[in-house]
Amino acid sequence: MPDPFNNLSALEKRLGISPQENSELNGSRVLKAYEFAKLAHGDQKRDEGTAYVIHPLRVALILLDDICVADEVMVMAALLHDVVEDTTKGIQEIKDSFGDSVSDLVQALTRVRVYPESEPHKFARKGDMFDWYIHEASEKVRLIKCADILDNMRSWAYIPDGHNSEKKFRRWMREAELYYMPLAKLTHPFFAHEIAALVEKYREEKRFAA
Repeated sequence: MPDPFNNLSALEKRLGISPQENSELNGSRVLKAYEFAKLAHGDQKRDEGTAYVIHPLRVALILLDDICVADEVMVMAALLHDVVEDTTKGIQEIKDSFGDSVSDLVQALTRVRVYPESEPHKFARKGDMFDWYIHEASEKVRLIKCADILDNMRSWAYIPDGHNSEKKFRRWMREAELYYMPLAKLTHPFFAHEIAALVEKYREEKRFAA
């Protein structure tokens, strides 16, 4: 039986149901955003080997199912949050397709990548970014970011032994403790609990403690 966490077709069915069950959400606009993200991410893969689009899909479902977000703009932005950062699509295309409210959230969630970038430099730049999230970002941005963090952290458990990303585990744990947990505590009790629990879980695993 497929693992529900990585079962794309099952997750797609959940997205198709969730907006239609909530009268405050326009299901067709949400599904349009998902199709846009799916096309943009194309054949990209996650570190755990799944189709990349499964990540923004799960982020949107966290908002819908776990904290009962009824704001279609937030759900659409969650689905699109990595499109500008990780594909060839630009923010103007998001704006033209989905409007200013969605594109503004996507822009706020987009990290400008610098190449090449050492692990210490990336850690420092993320510190500046999370300082902005904590002190200046809107509640909507913080909620989407926390859903993004939570799904990424859940996915760490699925990264195969020996994968190149294992060299990043130490930095990821430091970021979780110094950046993610304070943001989650500020943002929502659900995220504060879930992210803290994952930090404790991974502390007990040798490959994260190394």
